Amino acid sequence: MKNDIIIRRFEEKDLDDVHETIAQALETAAISKVYEPEKLEIWHESYSKKCILGLSKLRHLYVADLDGKVVGCAAVSYDESKAFVSCVYINNNYQGMGIGRKLITALENDEISQKTKKMFLHAVLTAKKFYEKMGFHIEGDFPEITDDNGVEVVLLIKEL
Repeated sequence: MKNDIIIRRFEEKDLDDVHETIAQALETAAISKVYEPEKLEIWHESYSKKCILGLSKLRHLYVADLDGKVVGCAAVSYDESKAFVSCVYINNNYQGMGIGRKLITALENDEISQKTKKMFLHAVLTAKKFYEKMGFHIEGDFPEITDDNGVEVVLLIKEL
């Protein structure tokens, strides 16, 4: 195994691996300790294969390819002059290898993000520290906790 991580745009052949990666990431112990099973089920449903294909048509969806297998994904969109990170998922078996950092860098370098001065994302509570290490922060004195598909998330911002 070469262990070369390649970040590239999503192709339809990646659908099964992306779906598996997201489903596996949503079943992590850290996430399941924070969120109720009913909320996780809603979250799972929002990432059906059909929804992932739709996401790939409306946003720039990237995958982390490790020796031919997709082990992570992330997407960015553009709305009202803002870049918005709509998902970042890493297969639990491959966390700690810098894949999340590489995916975020790809999103920052995407032409969508290059049109803007700020990038926004809704971080699950268990991922907040990771995004802060990547330069994201809470704007203002208090975090904006909101509901995204039944899951509490915090709004984070990064100046580009």
